[in-house]
Amino acid sequence: MRFRNIGFATTSSYSGMYSNTEVDFRIRTGIWTLPPPPPPVTLFTSTGTFSAGGTMVTGRNYHMAAGNASVSTAFIFGGDDNVNTSEAYNGSSWSSKNNLNTGRGEGMGSGTGTAALAIAGYLVSTVETYNGSTWSINANNYTLDRRGGAAGTSTATISCGGDTYGTSTVTFNGSTWSSGGSLSTSRFLNGTCGNTTAALTAGGYDVITSSEKYNGTSWASAGNLNTGTGPSNAVLGVTTNAIIMGGYAGITTCEFYNGSSWTTTTNSLTTGRWATAACGSVTNSTTAIITGGAGSLNSTEIYTC
Repeated sequence: MRFRNIGFATTSSYSGMYSNTEVDFRIRTGIWTLPPPPPPVTLFTSTGTFSAGGTMVTGRNYHMAAGNASVSTAFIFGGDDNVNTSEAYNGSSWSSKNNLNTGRGEGMGSGTGTAALAIAGYLVSTVETYNGSTWSINANNYTLDRRGGAAGTSTATISCGGDTYGTSTVTFNGSTWSSGGSLSTSRFLNGTCGNTTAALTAGGYDVITSSEKYNGTSWASAGNLNTGTGPSNAVLGVTTNAIIMGGYAGITTCEFYNGSSWTTTTNSLTTGRWATAACGSVTNSTTAIITGGAGSLNSTEIYTC
């Protein structure tokens, strides 16, 4: 007697109800059917185009962003001269959110629009967490090199480099900081993307061309940029698919990384900018937003692939 087809199934779908052998047999014999393959993950390309995004509430430079936030949920905060304000984007316009407890510029940001970290800053060592509504001082301050590059989630953040020309790497698990492997090249005000076990950092002050990959233990060369970048936190993506936008002193260049080499993108920023911050989901992302820049710009641009 054949069982009727009851829909898509996987071994894990019936854990505890049937043995793996029974489930495998039912799938192989057509009693149950397998689900269709997932759609291909869509990521950045080198042929994207730039368009104007919404105007920020407050012009800023050397500010921070929740880099894992998507364009439609972008979140930025802080800025040079100890700015303490934050704002969020809904895909068309920016709106003010609650203030940081301590204003800061040249710090590092990570997370999303509902779970973010503001890490250190110029002459600031405190760490603050954002829950989508309010900022709170974290009990575990960041005491290593500041003004580096950070990426990841609010409970799994990596920070590397920093003031001045640092090589240190630390990771945060939501409660404590731990030391990681040292960068091969000292750098600060560098852009970083990825996570605590697979990160990419590129550029840095003063017009550094190199980039490095992290495997959770150590850093290795990831190839050179075609154009060196100074202060730019606008590095987004993963270690096999990333972009970097802008750089010192107001260049319009954008470059794409395919996991082994950097290629200048077909199109460039409309406005040259540096000392920026950017957001773009690290999974299934085809868009990114770069915000502000030196001179406290209040404009933004969106990269669409």
